[in-house]
Amino acid sequence: MDPHTNNRDGIWSQSNESADESQNEKMRETKLVDLSLLSIEEMEWLNSYHSQVWEKVSPLLEGSARQWLWKNTRPIAKQ
Repeated sequence: MDPHTNNRDGIWSQSNESADESQNEKMRETKLVDLSLLSIEEMEWLNSYHSQVWEKVSPLLEGSARQWLWKNTRPIAKQ
């Protein structure tokens, strides 16, 4: 049996739970934006985008998914 499945949206996903957990762990550890490379304008744009995502998507979520979105759409600032 093929460990990959095609879901209803036509997206291929791996059905092996341990592989999914490993991938999730890597995503939690990975920072996708290097703040040191952003200008003030780029940071303002990203913060505005995050705000819009929170406003539009959060009402559709509950529980841990909503908590994840909250954590990952907070305003950013150079450190």
